[in-house]
Amino acid sequence: MRKFNFIKFAQNKLLFLYLLFTICQGSIWKRLRRLPVEFSLPGIYIFILIIIYLINLKVERILE
Repeated sequence: MRKFNFIKFAQNKLLFLYLLFTICQGSIWKRLRRLPVEFSLPGIYIFILIIIYLINLKVERILE
């Protein structure tokens, strides 16, 4: 089992999130306004992080 570099992982995810957010900013904000109030910004960020984490797990399995 190889050592998991959490800091590098977090930096990569933050950079990816930043790029994703800047690219999709206009369409994201248009869609956010249509969503119910309960689906707040922290919930959206957590949701995006979970999706990225799951994608990363699949990519790591493919690379192994």
